[in-house]
Amino acid sequence: MVCVLASELNQSISRSSSLKDIRSTRKPTRAAAGRFEDVMSAPEIIRKHKEASISPERLTEPREERIIEAVKELYTCSTSKASFNVYAHDVTLRDDAGYLSVNGLEELRAHFVALQRAYSIANIIKFKASPRSSALSRSIIIDVEIEYLRDIDALRPSKIVKGLVILELSDSQEHIARQTEKWDHVSQKHIEDTFLLPVHRRTSLSHGDAMYA
Repeated sequence: MVCVLASELNQSISRSSSLKDIRSTRKPTRAAAGRFEDVMSAPEIIRKHKEASISPERLTEPREERIIEAVKELYTCSTSKASFNVYAHDVTLRDDAGYLSVNGLEELRAHFVALQRAYSIANIIKFKASPRSSALSRSIIIDVEIEYLRDIDALRPSKIVKGLVILELSDSQEHIARQTEKWDHVSQKHIEDTFLLPVHRRTSLSHGDAMYA
């Protein structure tokens, strides 16, 4: 009986050693295409994603700073009469989803004055000039992320916009001739939360309006 047990134990040890040898000689398999999670650690995946989503800020030229500051006032609900001095009279404003179509300075003025009426607070998360190609030398690309709140007591933002605002300048490069909004719709649950719809329009605005103060 003892001999039988000893024989079975030796066979078990032999099988275990064989399996260990097989594992040690087996080459690691390459992950299937589209599954780089299998070959990268979780922290590395997060780092790669952040690197891809962050664009470096470029140094702005003196002539651009006045334009960028005025546009920042409009998107952050700090609109004043002077904010619109950087726009051409025949300026156009479009968004990439086709919901927004603004033609001329008066319509542009009405759009952003309405934005300020709709949202009393705007928290800037990101507002910076992004690098551009030589083909866009007369354009300013602004990387934007802003939270909008309807009142100071709101527990969370009513709207969050994130994406790019592209400013195409006139021949003199002193005024904005065309403005295009390219919002990030993919990361939002509802497309209407990703861009600024024309909340309200007025064909004429008095320069005595409180929004110009």
